[in-house]
Amino acid sequence: MKTMETREEILRYCDTIAKKNEEIQTSNVHVLIKRLAQATAERADRIREISKIEKYKLYFNGKVGIGKSTLISVMLNLINDKKLEAGKSINEALLLKVGTGRTTLCETQIIPNADKTEIIIDKIDKDTFDKILSDFCRSIEGRNEIELSEEQSTFIKNMAKIELSKSNDEILEEIGIDRLEEVLAERINYENRNKITFTFDGNDSVEWLKKNLADINDGKNEDTPMPSSIIIKLGKDYMKVNIPDFIESIVDTRGLDGGERPDIQSYINADDSISFMCDEINGYGGNVEINSILKQTLIEEDKDKKLRVVLLGLEKDEELENITNFEGNRKEGEKKKKAEAEAKLKKEKIEFEKKNLQFISSLSGIEFRKHKIESVDTEKLKATHTDFMGWIEEIINNMLQKYLGEILEKRKLLNELETGDVMESTMHKIYSLREEVKRIITEAEGEIRDIVNRFKMSVEAENHCAIRGAVNHCGIGTSVNIYGNFQFCAGEEFKERNENRKVEVLTYIKSYFKNCDGLEQICVDTIIEKVNELYGIYYNGLREFTYQETIDKLYNGDSWRKPQMYWGDGRGSYVARVWNDIEDEIRYHKVDEVLNKKYGKVEFLKKIADFLNV
Repeated sequence: MKTMETREEILRYCDTIAKKNEEIQTSNVHVLIKRLAQATAERADRIREISKIEKYKLYFNGKVGIGKSTLISVMLNLINDKKLEAGKSINEALLLKVGTGRTTLCETQIIPNADKTEIIIDKIDKDTFDKILSDFCRSIEGRNEIELSEEQSTFIKNMAKIELSKSNDEILEEIGIDRLEEVLAERINYENRNKITFTFDGNDSVEWLKKNLADINDGKNEDTPMPSSIIIKLGKDYMKVNIPDFIESIVDTRGLDGGERPDIQSYINADDSISFMCDEINGYGGNVEINSILKQTLIEEDKDKKLRVVLLGLEKDEELENITNFEGNRKEGEKKKKAEAEAKLKKEKIEFEKKNLQFISSLSGIEFRKHKIESVDTEKLKATHTDFMGWIEEIINNMLQKYLGEILEKRKLLNELETGDVMESTMHKIYSLREEVKRIITEAEGEIRDIVNRFKMSVEAENHCAIRGAVNHCGIGTSVNIYGNFQFCAGEEFKERNENRKVEVLTYIKSYFKNCDGLEQICVDTIIEKVNELYGIYYNGLREFTYQETIDKLYNGDSWRKPQMYWGDGRGSYVARVWNDIEDEIRYHKVDEVLNKKYGKVEFLKKIADFLNV
């Protein structure tokens, strides 16, 4: 397999670079050469860290109802062959529940090639469930300000033995408004719903999985709690899924439905992830929620993440063959859509790998009408599955090929460094550049800013109902994650403080090192790479620090107890009062002091100055 061969080649060259750097560091060469060699070796170490990964987690992200579950079921061959025939419902044939709208209650992780087939639930705790139940009751009572998903509503109705067809008025007539929550709580008996593991021990694992997953997802199992996430383990002896060994797991994430998504951003940041951002053909490349996530994670200064993110257009009804001016020409339709997406992503300053702009028809090989299967081309279906798996391997191989090219350049560079001669004029340029950086640092340290003000504007810009949903769940609602808002603000604050300064430093580098070659060119390239690398490290670091600092200090019942009582009391602006309490908690826990100190530091620039201190 070429991927394995490429990986082994990269690791060999990384070893060579490490040894060569050790030799240079212990030799009698100029300190500048040692500094440049060390920077080269550090980049090689990073490439080694990423390249040695042999198993990947696949994440499928996209808006609610776009067809992620369908795609996963078909492309990973999670299909009940007995139900895959004319006249049957398409939903019957696919393992994961599919439909035209909301179908997935929570994040679902699929682990192939496990020792046994089983389903494991991560249970929502009783306090959290009680809040969800309270929200449900308020929505039944007609207080529609409540932020409650359709999936959650269906789940509770099934748990409480309420017919899904019943209207709110019929439910109230049956139970009564005064005891609604009490009666439903008794019916559900949540504290005794503790069955979280289901292990297969029969003959038909596909049918067993289909039924149990549907019951768990819909709240039909009497012993089962509401899940915050579901893990499906596919036993190699039972499931003929034919998933390659380089895939560790497949994750169907909770649908994009507004608000910040730090969970998806953390997945993209992980070295062992391949993230599929599922988009519609019509607006391909222009989805606001997807682009917000990508804009925060795929920054220009980061060379690595973009290689593992795919913008996947999900085609329905041969849309690519009906592109205006290219009717009947699928290839030209694809070309046009990719060009449009490139332009959109570039405008948003999203650094994207062009090869990872792709399209797929989830149900290739299956003809159906109104969810009823009309015909099945099993060979075409099988070929689509095989092609998809091969395509994932190509994504990995493309990444490794790029790293191989980069590591070969690093190897060549080290050999040139070893024999290089440092001129006095080069050292003068570096000294002058360092002085400019120190001047920028002095100017930056004079700035006084309060990051909390940016937090305030972010929170106050949110819809009041969405804020209430977050308040009821200690800051993390269905469409607003307060801590995600803070993380977003951290990134924007960093860019605002440092992007222009980075550009200024790069301008000075190019100004001082004009028309250079040999060692000086190596020097320029290495310094520029180091500046961008440090920018990316501190950008990501500050975002992560802000998220952890705020969630560690504020994600608790005490911090949100007061604002949970504000809704509907008629005592002024709800959102403003909520923010005032959040700010009080920030000040009380001294989060503002910690963050302002962190933001006030100019470590990014100081690290550049340190690197130039030769």
